[in-house]
Amino acid sequence: VYHDPSQCTGQLSPSRPAQSLPLLSYEMDIRDLPNVIERLKNYEGQLLPFRFAQSPSSLQHEIDIRDLPNSGIKIEQQPKSKKQPEGSEVIFELKVQEQDKYSYQWLKDGAELEGKCDAILILDNVELREFGCYKCRVCPRENFGINCESSRAWLDVVPKVQNATRLKKFIEVDLSTCDSVALYLNKDLLPGLGGYRQAAAVFGMTSDMIGALETCKSPGQEVIEFLKATKPDITVYTVFKQLKDDKMRRFDIAKILENHLTITESEV
Repeated sequence: VYHDPSQCTGQLSPSRPAQSLPLLSYEMDIRDLPNVIERLKNYEGQLLPFRFAQSPSSLQHEIDIRDLPNSGIKIEQQPKSKKQPEGSEVIFELKVQEQDKYSYQWLKDGAELEGKCDAILILDNVELREFGCYKCRVCPRENFGINCESSRAWLDVVPKVQNATRLKKFIEVDLSTCDSVALYLNKDLLPGLGGYRQAAAVFGMTSDMIGALETCKSPGQEVIEFLKATKPDITVYTVFKQLKDDKMRRFDIAKILENHLTITESEV
């Protein structure tokens, strides 16, 4: 990127990847380039534009990520996406060259799964709430400063038909929970996360309706009311899955709905 990398040691370099990448912008330290290469490897062959701080003579550069240093971690088999019925056993497997040299940490929706530190992830009696995006972080046991992450694997959990329990409809969610969802939709967000505008589009609002949300006191609340009015039969589980989709990536809101996915006949 620089003819003499020592000139930029310690500087932060905010970068703005192309629209095809999941994040719009982020910052990284030049010294961390060897550590992030594996995270970028899914975009091999694409050019990433970088804008360097404190570098007026080099405002923008393009680098091919194939030219970045490699961590040396060789993943031979990536975890694969699965569609499994509720209550079944799910297994995600990762294979790495010289497997015993590395430590492992599985993540779900970007958060570490406590105690899931093997190359194989086993989920027993899987529940609807375990729908989501899984991946594994791999680190050399002798150097925790270097790591790479596997590709993402989605787990789609198919609801199990039960006599006394069914999927809850979104219109059956209590007002307090709906208010919390609306509040989170209204919040200012980091790039790459969907707010009320993206939610409105996902739930079927027209561009004119989305534009009108700008003048609303609580646009998130308007989106919720629109969803209830136009899709009275939509289930919480469907909304839960839409919130985790790449168009939204709102795992925080999905977390609020985790305890509202099903309902028993006695609760109706």
